Amino acid sequence: MAASDLQDELSCSVCLNIYTDPVTLPCGHNFCRVCLENVLDSQERSGVFSCPECRAEHLERPALQNNRKLRNIAERFHVMCPEPEGSERLCSNVTPGKPVSIAPTYPDRKCLIHDKILEYYCLQDAVCVCVSCCLIGEHRGHQVETSEMAAEKKKEELRGFLENLKSEREGSEKNVQSLEVCRKEIQEKADGVTDRVTALILDIKEQVGTLESRVLSEISRQKEMAFTQISDLILQLQLGNEELSKKMRQTEELLNSENPLDVLEGQQPSSTICDHEAAGGSSNGRADKEASAPKHIDEILISIILERGLHNLADNLPILRARRGFSVEEASDILLDVDTAVTDVAVSDNLKILTTCRRHWHGQEESDKYAMSQVLSNKSFSSGQHYWELETSEWGNWRIGVAYIGDKMQGLYYRIGSNDKSWCLWKWNRFSSLRHNAEQKYVHLEPSTHRYGIFLDYEAGQLSFYQLCDPIRHLHTFTAKFTEPLYAAFHVYMDGWLRICS
Repeated sequence: MAASDLQDELSCSVCLNIYTDPVTLPCGHNFCRVCLENVLDSQERSGVFSCPECRAEHLERPALQNNRKLRNIAERFHVMCPEPEGSERLCSNVTPGKPVSIAPTYPDRKCLIHDKILEYYCLQDAVCVCVSCCLIGEHRGHQVETSEMAAEKKKEELRGFLENLKSEREGSEKNVQSLEVCRKEIQEKADGVTDRVTALILDIKEQVGTLESRVLSEISRQKEMAFTQISDLILQLQLGNEELSKKMRQTEELLNSENPLDVLEGQQPSSTICDHEAAGGSSNGRADKEASAPKHIDEILISIILERGLHNLADNLPILRARRGFSVEEASDILLDVDTAVTDVAVSDNLKILTTCRRHWHGQEESDKYAMSQVLSNKSFSSGQHYWELETSEWGNWRIGVAYIGDKMQGLYYRIGSNDKSWCLWKWNRFSSLRHNAEQKYVHLEPSTHRYGIFLDYEAGQLSFYQLCDPIRHLHTFTAKFTEPLYAAFHVYMDGWLRICS
């Protein structure tokens, strides 16, 4: 028998090396003790033990019988035919003459079952395996390739993944930069608005301070005049009292004298009290007291000064706002157009209050009627910024907003917000929403207040709704490219009402 054939007979089918301390299973197959124990240890979790070669199964871990004769033969063969250092046998199933790819070895990574280098990669189970795993282990018959080849394929995938990550990170960095620019712009805008608001408040404080000084100065002037008058009267009265005291003493001396001649010949006071009052020499008389009584603070004059000052301040506010860049044209002068109020509504005499009245307009054909319960403003907006406020009923239902109407005499045939020509804030019982073109966005309204502000920036294409509670709430801003004149539009029904605030 050739040495190579004998070596095959003396080789462990697990490690493919010459037997070391061989043991025998009940099925008769031999293995190195360490190799077989490793295999059985790996099968411990499954509860079934099988021979690595014939796959004979055992319900209990089989006892290992020492094969002394085989050990002696293997040791003698190993002494007579030692294997070259560093050599490793190949699988016996390799086709002769076919190039074999040998994977590089990594001694620090070994198979836990066979204690061999993990030089292959199982494509089916996506794990690194050793040669014994491929030949006799759990991965026998699976498609494998060298670890080096599998690693190169994995690196190619990782390169693509890395490129995607780089691209995603670049996009994220651009977004961060964009957000940083946005934050800077917002900060600059906030700083600018803060400075302008502070300057405007200082302007108003200066105006209010000037008015305060003027009013307080008038109060002080009237007080000083009254105090001077009172002081003069007190001095006059004190002097008169001294003169009266002197005359009283003279009169008392005459009354106390026992000598008739002294009484008769004594110098009599120049006049009696009555004569003195009649001559106008004293301010103790009732008429003189009434004529000389000091004036009180003239609150009417102070109110007039204060009212005119506040009125002038109000007149100057648009100038102050424009100076600081807060110029918004207030549309508080808008009124309800009674010509557009046709059915089920009543307009107050001052054209600012709209209520439901459950009456019908007679004398018109149904096709000529406007949409029920709706009224338009008397003026339209085709440029600029405008702001107006409204107060609504707590109960009942209403809509407030703006609309195109084309020919005003044709009125509105659709409820506000139900088409692409109108925008509104709508309250229906307990629900509220913002509507345009029959689409709606639900919004919560605070029950503490029923006053609302509407801001229109025609050129910017913005229509904003605010609830004027404390603090003021921004409800929503519609954006659109306005192309026609817009009218303020109002709609009340189900006992609802609204009022345009001055």
